[in-house]
Amino acid sequence: MSFLGEKMFSSFSKNQAFGLDFNNSSLRILQLNEDNGKLKVEGWSERKFAGGVFENFEITKVEKFKETFDMALESAKGKIFGRKAVISIPENKVFTRVISIPEIDPAEASEAVKWETEANIPISIEDVYYDWQIIRKIGKKMDVLVVATPKKIIDNYLLAMDKTGIEVVACEAESIATGRSVIEKGNRDFLLVVDIGLDSASFAIYQGSMPVFTSSSNATGRMFTSMVAKELGLTEEKAEAYKIKNGLLGTTDEEKNKNIEIFKSVLAILYQEIEKTINFFGSTMNSNFDNQIKKVILTGGASNLKGLPEFLSEKLKKEVCLSNPWINLDITGKVDEISSEKAQSLATVIGLSIRAQNYESYN
Repeated sequence: MSFLGEKMFSSFSKNQAFGLDFNNSSLRILQLNEDNGKLKVEGWSERKFAGGVFENFEITKVEKFKETFDMALESAKGKIFGRKAVISIPENKVFTRVISIPEIDPAEASEAVKWETEANIPISIEDVYYDWQIIRKIGKKMDVLVVATPKKIIDNYLLAMDKTGIEVVACEAESIATGRSVIEKGNRDFLLVVDIGLDSASFAIYQGSMPVFTSSSNATGRMFTSMVAKELGLTEEKAEAYKIKNGLLGTTDEEKNKNIEIFKSVLAILYQEIEKTINFFGSTMNSNFDNQIKKVILTGGASNLKGLPEFLSEKLKKEVCLSNPWINLDITGKVDEISSEKAQSLATVIGLSIRAQNYESYN
């Protein structure tokens, strides 16, 4: 398994693999397969976890995890036939850093990366698995992307997956998998991807398809629903239905302003955090004015909130758009029951599934 395609844990079987994305609240599986040179969605599934399976993104009830996974396989639309998986690591359990080291030979670079990594993450290097990749060379220095995660999280996931009978061939940070699905191949601009899920939200700034800076956000999909419930006195179920139907829009200016007012506090958190992230990157991490962030891409299930791209674009004075998680795939045939809205919540597992097609080439 590896984060960036290095040799950390490698497996060399040619058996088919699928993508598996899970977090505190849900599990998603997606199986791609090559057909005459084009990738085809063979099957997919989504299942919610009962309460108590996870605690702070760590699996505490392995048997319940296995039960949910088995039910996801049984209820899959289409076929999930792989016996190997590429799995995601939640972004708030991953340390992503760009470090600078002298341009030296690979053997020496490995040792230099180790010590620089330890100096730039809040826990001991002995307590993490980490991977690194050179992203650019400037003069006599190299910028190196380092991705690290606590060993206890990886070991916990591997133990749970062992119970399912599925072999894990790679672990990958959510931001890397999501970038693979929503950022067009060949793009070299700096982009900000805002991934808004039900219980978590994250920001990742990419140069090309690689994240060079990541952070988390407090503006989750559940928070949007909770604001509707609070402001209108609705149950969570009715608030969710209202949120989906109306979003930030309305048939009149009065209705539109009312809906924006409902979500006002969450929207303020979201755009202020985005603005802070962009400004921090521009002033601290990137001194080249020509290389500022060109576009903000929204993904994740909660990004489907009607009117959200337009609202953020007006506030940020930048182009803001919904992602196209299929942008790098020449999909053949019908994508069974995956609407464009549903695809937003599948962006990470789509990226994992693309990796799963050629996981050996990354090791």
